[in-house]
Amino acid sequence: CQVYLRDEVDLSPLEAHANHLWHFLANDGIDGISDFVPFTRLSGLGQTWRDGMHFPGSMNQLERMAWTNFRPKDISALPEAPLLKSLSLVSANIESLAGVERYKALSELSICRAARLSDLSAVQALKSLSRLSIESCKRLSSVAASIQPLPLEELSLINCGAIPSLDFIRELRQLRKLV
Repeated sequence: CQVYLRDEVDLSPLEAHANHLWHFLANDGIDGISDFVPFTRLSGLGQTWRDGMHFPGSMNQLERMAWTNFRPKDISALPEAPLLKSLSLVSANIESLAGVERYKALSELSICRAARLSDLSAVQALKSLSRLSIESCKRLSSVAASIQPLPLEELSLINCGAIPSLDFIRELRQLRKLV
């Protein structure tokens, strides 16, 4: 079931389904969930970031996570999710990707409109990362050293800082798509 809501909506009735809800995606403008502790079976989650959210110690089923208006300065504010395969941040306040290295299963990472992002070095630890998309991150200009050890198949660098050379893609042996 998919429901598109407008304006503010009381989402408290969702708690009755917390133990068997698999996906929750809220469009912008909806307050979203603030206490994720009862939602133990979520495998997909997407909503606007809210200060003061509560997460369980680990979201063991979560495979996909997407946030808009992400305000923390790095990824460490996100919940533990050992099975996380896809992470998307739109309109993020992050300066670095510190903390992303704990998502060992991460294969897709998308960062869009993160005006303060200037450091990608934490992605070096993501040995399963095959898709990386960075868009409208103007302070980001040095990507080569951070992504060369990765098994990237798809790389998108759109509207970022000036990248002086594409020589670094020679080392990306599995690259199939470059945007």
